[in-house]
Amino acid sequence: MKKKLLLILMFMYLASGCTAATKIEKLPMEDNGRIIVEVENEDYALKLKELWNKRYPNKQSAIIFRISPYMPHKELDADIIWTNDLEALQLTSKLQNIPIQEEYKIEKHLVRKELEHIFVPVCAKGKLFLYNEQTLHEKGKKIEDLESFESMIESHISYYHSHDLDYIYPFIKDGFIVQDKRKQENYPDKEIFSVQIDHYKKLYHDAHFMDDIYLQPNFFFDDTYPCGLFDSEVSIENTEPYKQQKLHYMPMPTWNDQQLHPACVTYGFAVNKKSKYPGLIQAFLEMIKSKEGIQALADSQVSVPLIKEEDFDDFYIFDHTRKEKILAMNASELYPLIQIRNTNKNLYSILQNVDITGILQNYICSKQSSLHVYEEIYEHMQHFLDDS
Repeated sequence: MKKKLLLILMFMYLASGCTAATKIEKLPMEDNGRIIVEVENEDYALKLKELWNKRYPNKQSAIIFRISPYMPHKELDADIIWTNDLEALQLTSKLQNIPIQEEYKIEKHLVRKELEHIFVPVCAKGKLFLYNEQTLHEKGKKIEDLESFESMIESHISYYHSHDLDYIYPFIKDGFIVQDKRKQENYPDKEIFSVQIDHYKKLYHDAHFMDDIYLQPNFFFDDTYPCGLFDSEVSIENTEPYKQQKLHYMPMPTWNDQQLHPACVTYGFAVNKKSKYPGLIQAFLEMIKSKEGIQALADSQVSVPLIKEEDFDDFYIFDHTRKEKILAMNASELYPLIQIRNTNKNLYSILQNVDITGILQNYICSKQSSLHVYEEIYEHMQHFLDDS
């Protein structure tokens, strides 16, 4: 009995030691401090200001919100800036780490390890899979037919496609991944990339992809396309299909037994290294990650808040389609960051400047070999890096 009691006491001691090691130090709020906080969405800012005043009635003047659309920062002139994960990676030397206790976390794969303690993402933007239930049913198809591209081809379901990079990315992104990280240049592997774009070309023809770029903002109005990728920032709330609850979001279908993922960019807050008010900043950041802070985010007009499905029951989300949109975004992934030639440019940003979409379109419509396409893309990448 004594031995058992000793083991229990030892366990409790070790457990308490682990808890103490991970406990976040609470910083005192500065008496005469005042911080400027950038926010992109006015509705969100108003709700955060209301929450701050309720939480800290004696500190109402300690926070000033600056509301403006997101723009890349030429200089940091606010204590807390509104930024995204791609820009934050370029600003790390100008940002500081203020440790916070997060009551609610987002999906792990939407958190960059490089930014884990200096960037607090709260929402995301990107392309999401959208389908029109009415168009689907009018064509005699079922929602289950959307589970894979193979079943969509078998059921003759037209998928809206565009040759913009964001639309192509989910189908060829595995070809971007560098397999051997010991290579100094870190370009895509020739054989893997070639196989991937060969598969994409086959799917393109088997699924009868069409590049209807003029329908991109509202393809779901056209009964040709029951489904496709859609920009998360384009509002559909005032359209008749939405009002009739015919539009729905879901994760992308699978292809070759692999789940496809569109890419997204996360947006949120980061702390200016020059700020002199860590206590006020910590209080603000912990507030936005609290239950009340997340609810303010969900209640605002922010397009896609980042909320884990397991936490849905803790919040009131006013629209079922909005829940679907959040879940679809949770199934997205961050843009790949593969440094090339020791530059600060990631592979995706390079491909945006290389006209990969034009090269792939020529490949799809010709008898060129995939290896030839790889060499052409490789050459364009070399020129871009030489000129930049």
